[in-house]
Amino acid sequence: MKKKTIIIAICAAIVLLVASGQYIHRGYMGVIESGDGLVLLDHGLHLGPPWHRATIYPVESRETHIETYYDGPAGKMHFDGVLLLSVCSDSIVKLHRSYEGAFVEELISPAVVEFLSDYADAYGLRQGRYSQHEVGEGISRHLNLALTEYGITVISVRLRSIEAGGDQ
Repeated sequence: MKKKTIIIAICAAIVLLVASGQYIHRGYMGVIESGDGLVLLDHGLHLGPPWHRATIYPVESRETHIETYYDGPAGKMHFDGVLLLSVCSDSIVKLHRSYEGAFVEELISPAVVEFLSDYADAYGLRQGRYSQHEVGEGISRHLNLALTEYGITVISVRLRSIEAGGDQ
């Protein structure tokens, strides 16, 4: 009976340790919201309450998949691509307070849609005659201007597919 109790206690301790541990991979930083504000976590293993999950930000160049749709006055658009980007570690707190980890969905995707709707005709997107390289470079320039205040740098944009329909 005593052995069973010890084994159960050890198993419970292991489960608690695993549930309380968070590993931040090299090239990323994590942010945890606590009662005292935001806590930044560098790479490595971190222990804390299981309900404090870290939001992860790439501080070294990392690929991020982005797929966005738009159906508005400029027509229907679909963008599927891969961005090589990084976030300046000094900007993570501001970025997290503004977007709570959803910066790709709420900041980058709308900026891509804005670029596509503003420059679809100039790049020949509606006619299906465009250079993926030129469009990728255009999106990269546009994003770097739009995202500077958040410390996000877009190194490159690789298009997987892009569709821009005509006016509705």
